[in-house]
Amino acid sequence: DLTQAEAQLRAAEGLLAKSDLECYGLKDDIRYLQQNLKQVKDMNSSLKMSVETLQKQKTMIEEELQKTSQVLHEKMEALEAERMKLSAEQSASAQLQRSLRREQRRGRTAQALQAASRQR
Repeated sequence: DLTQAEAQLRAAEGLLAKSDLECYGLKDDIRYLQQNLKQVKDMNSSLKMSVETLQKQKTMIEEELQKTSQVLHEKMEALEAERMKLSAEQSASAQLQRSLRREQRRGRTAQALQAASRQR
């Protein structure tokens, strides 16, 4: 009976030693997983900061684009107004040139009539 108890004790000690080894292995696995978890958390934090930085840059670029678009729109309106002004000035100039030519023709006609009446 004693030998059977000793055998059971040795078997229990063997199981205990095996359990201790498995426990140490599991503790090592837990430490490894905790290190990996810390690395993942660090990378996640770094990625969040990168995303926030990119979002800020995107917002700044969008604001700058909006300002540039507004300036471009205003300059296009100013250019269109200037083009219309130049077109009106060209039209007025052409009208003056036509009037001047008409007056010159009338003047030549009057001179010719005066010359003809002097010859009579």
